[in-house]
Amino acid sequence: LLKVQVGIHGTSAELLQHLHTNLRVGRWSRAEAIIERLSEQSAHLAPEILHAHTAYLTEQYKRLASYEKDSEESMKTLRVMQMWIELKVRSKGIDPSAKMLVAMVRAALTALQGDKLRRAVHRYVDWAETLGPDTLVEVLDSEDYDDNEYATLGPLTAEYYEGGKLDGHELSVEEKQEMEDQATADP
Repeated sequence: LLKVQVGIHGTSAELLQHLHTNLRVGRWSRAEAIIERLSEQSAHLAPEILHAHTAYLTEQYKRLASYEKDSEESMKTLRVMQMWIELKVRSKGIDPSAKMLVAMVRAALTALQGDKLRRAVHRYVDWAETLGPDTLVEVLDSEDYDDNEYATLGPLTAEYYEGGKLDGHELSVEEKQEMEDQATADP
């Protein structure tokens, strides 16, 4: 007699291993089901839940970055990420990690332009600000950003460096001018 289990089972560590495997091979619906199962069996704010959401959004960002900027696929992936962070994280009262918010900012920088980009970046940076100055600094100064992302992000977030919001992280007059010069030099 063979006993067959239906569904997703295992310890948190096993589920996280399965999650990473499924994310690597692009089995998104399976990865989502694993995160749901992990959420059911773990405490609401358990570190493994935060790790799972961060891994999911980071891998989705990598997927988005592989598409052309204005492609239908990149916009679809961005919408998936936005829905995920709103419905699976924010609406469940989970405070996102700085890495989650960095993934969202990078996705916006990769897929959006103009006013939509500014609104999206401010949404995630404002969220980071509500989580405290350390999270805000982690999001704004993340080493995950490449030079082009920093050049775009700088002028969009210069106001966060002013008025003492980031003690010890204020921009000098020279840094502000350099950021503005880079923004106007880039098309």
